[in-house]
Amino acid sequence: MNHAGVTVGVSWMTSGQRPAKPSVMAHRGGAALGAENSVETFALAAAAGANSVEVDLVQTADGQLVMLHDAFVTNGGVWRWVRDLTLDEIGEVTGEQPGTHLDLLSTCAELGLGLYAEVKAASAEPLDRLVNDILERDLNELVCVASFRADIVAHVARQKAVDTSWLFLDPGSDPLAVAQDLGCRFVHPCFDLMPDLVDLMEGEWIERLWNGGRGVVSWNTVSPELMAKMAQAGVAAICTDDPRVVPELQA
Repeated sequence: MNHAGVTVGVSWMTSGQRPAKPSVMAHRGGAALGAENSVETFALAAAAGANSVEVDLVQTADGQLVMLHDAFVTNGGVWRWVRDLTLDEIGEVTGEQPGTHLDLLSTCAELGLGLYAEVKAASAEPLDRLVNDILERDLNELVCVASFRADIVAHVARQKAVDTSWLFLDPGSDPLAVAQDLGCRFVHPCFDLMPDLVDLMEGEWIERLWNGGRGVVSWNTVSPELMAKMAQAGVAAICTDDPRVVPELQA
């Protein structure tokens, strides 16, 4: 599905050049501020200085994309796969229905927040609905669809309608080569457990990505010192549970 005439490009992140200042992305909607992946927390993140939110989406049995981080839900000692439950059934298991991608888009539009939608698991049809709903609301400059799954990134990128990002764990990966293969505009190294790898990014590693027309999203951290090093390296966005601790926002 190719959406002809659509201008791709989120306005709150940069690629292909060193950003003057990285965007501030509230991880899981701002997990240090309130319930994660919850629209109620987004306003708190915006007030704390975030200009975008990273939110996880998982597909249900009835084809909904819901705001959950894990592919399963639990009640007591029993857990169930989200893919096997309808939206209503998830509410019955957990006692609370998660928000859908429509709730997510509406809230981000209302708050003027950029959205980094990390799709954990989804098939083609819900992905296509997500893209169409983004376009129908003229939100393509506010939304980047991301995933660890290369098939999800490639499927959305092929539509040439919404920006995409590939998340990866292996520091030995060649992110530019993969980004070129997938057609995505951003890469997202998830080196949360290896903070010293920020030193790898500064210089040739990140400049090669800029020169290849790509941008880099940082891994999640609440360390102001590490954020400062990431900003120095030239990431497009700093991802954090707590936007209040981003050095540039401190009075």
